[in-house]
Amino acid sequence: MEQIQQKLIEIEVLMDTINKELLNLSPNIRAKNEETASLNKSLSENLTVLKDLIVSREKNLNSFLHALDPYFLTIDQYKGIAPAIENIINESIEKLELKRKSLIDSVSTIPEKTLVITKHTLDYKSLSVICLFSFLFCGILFCFGQIWILNKNLELAKSFEVKYRILNLEYPSLANSLDSIYRRNPDKVEETVIKKEEEQRLKWSIKEKQREIRKLQRD
Repeated sequence: MEQIQQKLIEIEVLMDTINKELLNLSPNIRAKNEETASLNKSLSENLTVLKDLIVSREKNLNSFLHALDPYFLTIDQYKGIAPAIENIINESIEKLELKRKSLIDSVSTIPEKTLVITKHTLDYKSLSVICLFSFLFCGILFCFGQIWILNKNLELAKSFEVKYRILNLEYPSLANSLDSIYRRNPDKVEETVIKKEEEQRLKWSIKEKQREIRKLQRD
């Protein structure tokens, strides 16, 4: 009897332990059940959306295929198009044959020998070279002109120097007075000389005119 009582006590203790464990696990089980229910609901909603998408896709595909029907020809329609294509090809061949014959006729009218007249003109590619050489030639001519003018001025200066030296030898007092006058005011002396030269040229032209008038009166 004691053993039976001992077993009963152990069973009661075990049952209490199991009840405690069940009480501890019940919140987790309830949360898992709620999570499973929400997952099932979400899965059901997603399946519904997927079903609607598949149905709409099939409808769009059917409408697209119906819209393409006018652009696809049947076998009978292809059979009707074949003669038209053949006629177009035959017409093109006939036109090409006519063009070939006209080309042969045109070639036959060309003489065997023709007189070719060549006209030599300047090439645009060589125009830049010609312009360059022309520019160089003009530059060389300009340089020679400047050299000639410088030589002429140098010769004129030498002649003036020789004349002044002769004047200094023959009339030293006059040369000294001219030097002193020139050193005082060179600009004024130059202006006076220019005026005197102009007056001299004017007098000479007047004399020439008078001589011509006298000659005309004599005649």
